[in-house]
Amino acid sequence: MVIDAHVRFWKYENQANWINKDMRVLHKDYLPEHLELNEKRNHIDGLVAIQAKQTELETRFMLE
Repeated sequence: MVIDAHVRFWKYENQANWINKDMRVLHKDYLPEHLELNEKRNHIDGLVAIQAKQTELETRFMLE
C-alpha cells in the first residue's frame, strides 16, 4: 500500500502572503480532483491532507 503522506488543498487567493510571484506553479487551485489522475498513474492508495491555514474556515473547507 502506498500513501502520499503530505498533500495540501486550497483555492488560490491572490492575497496569499506566502506565495510570491516566483511561485507561479502555486497560482491556481489545488483540489482533490486535480490529483486523481496522478494518484492512479503512481498507484497511490490514499493520502493525508494537511491544512494550509489553521482556521475554522479552513477546517470546514477540508471537511467538505
